[in-house]
Amino acid sequence: MKLHRLLMTVGLTPNEAGVYLTLMHHGSQTISNIAKHGGFHRPAIYAALPSLKEKALVSERRVGKLMHYSAESPERLRSL
Repeated sequence: MKLHRLLMTVGLTPNEAGVYLTLMHHGSQTISNIAKHGGFHRPAIYAALPSLKEKALVSERRVGKLMHYSAESPERLRSL
C-alpha cells in the first residue's frame, strides 16, 4: 500500500498506480488478466493504459490476436 501512495505522489492516478503495480507483480498481462489479478473494472484499465504508455511506464506487444501489457522498470519513475 505504501508503494501505491508513492506512485500517486509522483503523479499517477489511483487506477494508474494499481494497474502499474499489478503488471509489476504479475508480469505481462492481457486486459482481462489485469482485471482478474488487480480487481479492476475493464473500463478503468482502458482509461489508465494510454496515460501509462505516454509516461513510458507500460509497454504493449501483440501476441496472436491479443495485446499484452508489461510494466517498464521502476527507474522510469525518476523522470516523473
